[in-house]
Amino acid sequence: MILVENDQKDMDAGKPSQIVTGDAAGKVKAQKMVALIKNTLFWHSLTCIKLHLEPLAIASNVTQATHTRLDDVLIVLGLLFAQFEQLQDMADEDIKAAVQSSIERRWQKADQTVFMAAVFLNPRIKLAPFRTAGWNTCTGLFGILRSLYTRFFPGEQIPASLALDIRSYLDNRGDFTRLQAYVGGTSEEDNTMVNNAWDIWDSQVHDGDKNPLPRLAKHIFSICPNSASCKQLFSTYGNILTKLRTRLGNKMLTCLSELKISSPAPTPTPAESSIDPFWSTGVEPTLPTTPANDNEETETEAMQSAATSTIQDIAAGLHQLCEDEQDRTTVSFTDEPIEIRELFDFSNTYWEKMIQDKAGKGLDDELELYELLDLDAEGEAVDGESTLAY
Repeated sequence: MILVENDQKDMDAGKPSQIVTGDAAGKVKAQKMVALIKNTLFWHSLTCIKLHLEPLAIASNVTQATHTRLDDVLIVLGLLFAQFEQLQDMADEDIKAAVQSSIERRWQKADQTVFMAAVFLNPRIKLAPFRTAGWNTCTGLFGILRSLYTRFFPGEQIPASLALDIRSYLDNRGDFTRLQAYVGGTSEEDNTMVNNAWDIWDSQVHDGDKNPLPRLAKHIFSICPNSASCKQLFSTYGNILTKLRTRLGNKMLTCLSELKISSPAPTPTPAESSIDPFWSTGVEPTLPTTPANDNEETETEAMQSAATSTIQDIAAGLHQLCEDEQDRTTVSFTDEPIEIRELFDFSNTYWEKMIQDKAGKGLDDELELYELLDLDAEGEAVDGESTLAY
């Protein structure tokens, strides 16, 4: 918009246009684009689109992160529902109804109890976002967690201390007094140290302990609800196993990938940040390899054959699940399925603020990465790029 206004001032002063240039067809197209930019209705429509897409983008960013767990998914669904519920314009009614209906359909097909238990077992949330209902009383919670314990640890007898642990966890009594102090004993700047729910529960027990509630909580928070970690792993495989490094065995490839994923990314120095990564030499360091003998090649071929068979079986199973998606029955251990509208108390903004902060941090990290990739030495332009100032 600023460029168009400045160009119009130059034309009024008798200077040639810097936007409407080229041949006749190019000038006609440029004039149409200028007229569109000057149209206030265009910017109003663009604002409406942003209003509708921004919550969906934040939700996608949260649910597709590698650190996402079941409690994040349910909170995001509630946040989406609440944000579209706030749309009061008649023009937004269709998109509002479509999004909320889609959320409810997906939630009705979900295994509701495990998601609800995950939110309850997050010490930072517990029952804060929920409406008061029969399922979130001590009796109701015991029924849900008992059914989950039976499913996750089949053949084991449900410990008698599970009901007492639930009451103590709700009231911050007994062993769970220390848990709450551990969660709330850090400042906002230090929250990353104990922000992961699995780590919080892991700090509650010693290795080998089988306390029922911490054991169940760690199992639930070990569930990954998306495929982001798998995609990241295969991407890491591709970066390691290159044309210059083709003799790596499966064991070495797996070890290098685990090392890469678990290692934090180094923070580049200002000098490193000024280098355009797209103009690097492209030469990758190679690891010294030793020639493989016949036995190793035979073993590798056998492992590859077995892996191919396993992948085919997995693919066939996923394909069958996709075909059965529309006919899936609701899986829940509550008396009846609960709608998102009835599940959450949307007047409580504690959980909403938490998930928005988490989503915003993820988006900021992505934007910081994009800015890092675009960085160049100050005052220098990358060859082939324009130096036009906005």
